[in-house]
Amino acid sequence: MSQNYSQLEVLKQPDPRCDSCGYVLPSQTASTGLRCGLDYFNSSYIMRKFQLMQYFPEVHDYNACESWTQELAPDQLKGGFSFSATKSGGFAA
Repeated sequence: MSQNYSQLEVLKQPDPRCDSCGYVLPSQTASTGLRCGLDYFNSSYIMRKFQLMQYFPEVHDYNACESWTQELAPDQLKGGFSFSATKSGGFAA
């Protein structure tokens, strides 16, 4: 069997560093300009409003932890909850 190697693609993953992580938050109050947003994105949407930026640890652009991810899950971006209203026989407006 002959394989055509000219059609193969090389997939290059980004280096697992905090500056390329999906959880990274830019911060003007951090000396490195970056903070870890892992706890931010894992908290409920309402709790995100009450957390100060100083709550999140500063990170460097040259390291990464075991929670590094390239992209956030859609439920983490939306707050992790949804609302749906159903029409039912109730009070007339």
